[in-house]
Formats: sequence, C-alpha cells, structure tokens
Amino acid sequence: QGEITTEDIDRILEDGHLCASAADRYRLRQLHASCGTEHASRASITLLDREAGTELHQTAPGSGPVDAVLRAIDEAVGKGGDVRLVDYRLQSSGHNAGTLENEVLVRVQDEITAKIFYGRAVDADMVMASARAYLCSINRIWTARARKHHQGSRRSKR
Repeated sequence: QGEITTEDIDRILEDGHLCASAADRYRLRQLHASCGTEHASRASITLLDREAGTELHQTAPGSGPVDAVLRAIDEAVGKGGDVRLVDYRLQSSGHNAGTLENEVLVRVQDEITAKIFYGRAVDADMVMASARAYLCSINRIWTARARKHHQGSRRSKR
C-alpha cells in the first residue's frame, strides 16, 4: 500500500490527462511557503474555485513547507476530513544547465468512496510541484463525485 508501482504510473498516464485540465474545479493562483530554523513552516495559497467563481485564500502551518501547502489546500477546499494522502513521492533529476527538475506523484484516497486518485506534477520548485500534484488529485476526486452525482440524478428522473 505504501509503494507506487509501475502499474500505478501506467494508470496515471492512461488517465487521458496528467493534470491542469480545462475541466478542473480548482486552479492554483498563488503560493507562498516559508520555512527556516527561526520559525515554523507556513504556507499561504490562493485557489480559484471555477465552479463557485470565487477565490479561496488560506494560510496553514506545517511540519515543513510541503506539509504546510497540502494543509492549506485541504483547508481551502474543505476536504481535510474526507481525503487522505496515502503516498507521496518526489524524484529530482538534473536538467538543463544544472537546474533540478522535480517530479511529484501522489496517491490520495477519497474517504467517502474509498477510491484512490493519483496526481502528478513536474516543476523546478518541489513545493510548487507538490501543490500541483495534490491539487490534481483533489480535482480528480471532485470530477468523479460530480460524475457520480450526475449519473445518479439522471437515473432518478427515469
């Protein structure tokens, strides 16, 4: 359960899109994360909720900048209680002119349906890649819930 397998990665790639789809409910507008030896880690985010047409602003502490960002996303979208991060993987590799490229893969469980959703993002900044991968999985959960709700309402009209 703690390992991302080759089959998991294949499922991510077969998903039709990796992330940042035009259908996504939430979009990351702004992110600021800080950490250091003199103060606790904190993150501030701004998300665009495309369904509601509003911006969501949230600040959260964490045990590091990535943890703070994930907590801020949970609090902003109100999902802290019904999604659970199952696995987080960061892989960094050298890229053009010595800069790092960070790839983040996450597995998140929808506690309502018990289904697992995947997110993937690549960015030179590992905190940004983490936020985008996590938000990708949150958007996939919302899409699946909306699809199921839509199918259920169509059935009840028959």
